[in-house]
Amino acid sequence: MKVPWSRLIVLALLTCNSAHPDTITMKDNVTINGALVGMSNGVLRVRVRFPSETKEVWIKAEEVQSIEFNLLTLNAGAPPKLLGFGPPSDQSPPQTNPSAEGVIVFRGGTRHSCVLVGIDPNRVHCDPKDAGYDRNTVLRILLGSK
Repeated sequence: MKVPWSRLIVLALLTCNSAHPDTITMKDNVTINGALVGMSNGVLRVRVRFPSETKEVWIKAEEVQSIEFNLLTLNAGAPPKLLGFGPPSDQSPPQTNPSAEGVIVFRGGTRHSCVLVGIDPNRVHCDPKDAGYDRNTVLRILLGSK
């Protein structure tokens, strides 16, 4: 069976676009599906998709209840009006609260206390000096938990 190249390219682009889908649950129970671009200086950057558009959201870690690494990328409906898009100002993210205390839950159920200092496309970092944990081994991060 021959598959046209255009279909393979579209499939490859869709696969790359959803490489790290995540669900962010806020303390006020608002849930955002998207791709966590990273976390530094106490701010999460999340690329979110709605039926009408794709945006980047900056969320303070102190407002987040949990981060779950899963297969959800699309948010049904329009973006919530309360949700701000892009950086809070023309400047870089605020430098307050550069870390967030929480618990990492690994696939399989093992838990590890963590002072979360950063998340990048491949790793979750609990200490600036450690190598971190592979994102594929982390199921969720519960912020504000011990």
